[in-house]
Amino acid sequence: MGIVLDSSIIIAAERRGHTVREILEQVKAVQGEIEIGVSVVTIAELVHRGQGESRPSNRMVPDH
Repeated sequence: MGIVLDSSIIIAAERRGHTVREILEQVKAVQGEIEIGVSVVTIAELVHRGQGESRPSNRMVPDH
């Protein structure tokens, strides 16, 4: 049995200044030797989030 990390867990940890390696080590320390997975959707969310921080938003914002 293993666990799957959601993007909200990774983002919250990054906001506290942790690296992905630190996040995984912390999960391992709490859960023990366990398989850790990240879904394709989570990876896509993180990539999109990372691109959004480095480039201006391409979203269309309605005029009000």
